[in-house]
Amino acid sequence: MSIALIIPSAGIGSRFSETVKKQYFMLKGKSVLYWTMKRLLTSYSFDETIIGVSKDDYELVNKILLESDLNNFSKNIKLVEGGKTRAETVYNCIEATDTKYLLIHDAVRPFVTNKVITDIIHIGIDEEEAVIAGYSSRDTVKKIKSSGEILKTIDRNKIFIVQTPQFFLRDKLIKAYKLAFKKDIEVTDDSSAYELLGDEILSVQSDISNIKITTTSDQRFLDSFADVYLSDILKDDLGDSNV
Repeated sequence: MSIALIIPSAGIGSRFSETVKKQYFMLKGKSVLYWTMKRLLTSYSFDETIIGVSKDDYELVNKILLESDLNNFSKNIKLVEGGKTRAETVYNCIEATDTKYLLIHDAVRPFVTNKVITDIIHIGIDEEEAVIAGYSSRDTVKKIKSSGEILKTIDRNKIFIVQTPQFFLRDKLIKAYKLAFKKDIEVTDDSSAYELLGDEILSVQSDISNIKITTTSDQRFLDSFADVYLSDILKDDLGDSNV
């Protein structure tokens, strides 16, 4: 059994800030990417970790790795050049590994819990199926037109808000992405590509706290979220350098 952790981190994130990419935003003295990686690497022992990075950010990410404790948790971390889209970045990362299994997680979801990470991996390996994180909708859901006009209410019991991490068998996800590229289908997450195969996808209940940092307004509550959801690993970083 072998499993690679893939973290796509090549996005621009223009909705978050005009001066800093959201994955490198400083949170409690360190970058969001650092906290995301530390949560993942302290939750499970991956055979290798692959980060999809914009070529312009190689130096910065190498600095984060060299001047932090992340290499204490994984001796096999490598950078792969990202593509023009998230899908291309993930595909480049997949091609850089030959492990049987993959766990893919957004660089800007630092508040995922240990339990969600390990539950997804264990279920995926036991069942030999794709597994994704998310949560059932708590709100009324409406279908709208592009103009914003309400069309109808959708049964929220049939709605699942999708997050990462997402677990896959590597060979199947490669096949799925090749099919998506061939058909010129835009996919917004990895499971969207996987659906093209018609294979089963299992789910694990996560929580709304596992947010994807996206817009400028998100900056207002990140410190308070970190105090709660990073409390265990924050203690380990007291006195570390600011990376």
